[in-house]
Amino acid sequence: MLGKTESPQSIGTLTAGLADENYRVRGTAALGLGRLEHKEALPELLKLLEDPNHTCRTWAAMALGRLKDDKATDALIGALGDSHYAVRTVAADALIQIGTPTVKSLKAVWNGDNSVLRSRAIETLARVAKSDLRKEIEKGLTDTEALVRASACRAAQFAGIKELAQPLRKLSQSDGDSNVRQVAAEAAQVLSKLK
Repeated sequence: MLGKTESPQSIGTLTAGLADENYRVRGTAALGLGRLEHKEALPELLKLLEDPNHTCRTWAAMALGRLKDDKATDALIGALGDSHYAVRTVAADALIQIGTPTVKSLKAVWNGDNSVLRSRAIETLARVAKSDLRKEIEKGLTDTEALVRASACRAAQFAGIKELAQPLRKLSQSDGDSNVRQVAAEAAQVLSKLK
């Protein structure tokens, strides 16, 4: 309820709630501050993104997305490597909400060595930068890591780059990994239907 009432008292109570011993209180306080788009809570929300409880980390990422503050970009990119699926998914959504300011940082991760982060970065980039990623996606389709190739297939689909339908069809028949073949076939089918 406090997250629906923009008053100094409610903001103070919500901010204090970020340090509560109960994870539900911490997480709900984060959601309330995000709903109010209280940018002054950014430092506390960034700390909560490292909470031991995955629900708190998820809700912190959700709140950071609502703030749309590009100062959260690096921490959210780090959360793409979180051990819990929900945190990774919500962190990607938050980066998409922040939008264009995240592109440079995501491209740096894409060019890094961590294949897990690279795979998540290319999919997130495709939702933010769209068709400006053709070169990166083409490179991803030939990556040595199957996880990255599969993510590059999804990225081509998310970005709607219909010129990649043919290379995806070829990949769906020739890749050594069955998951990549399946994802490539699905992406090629979607892209071939685009006008």
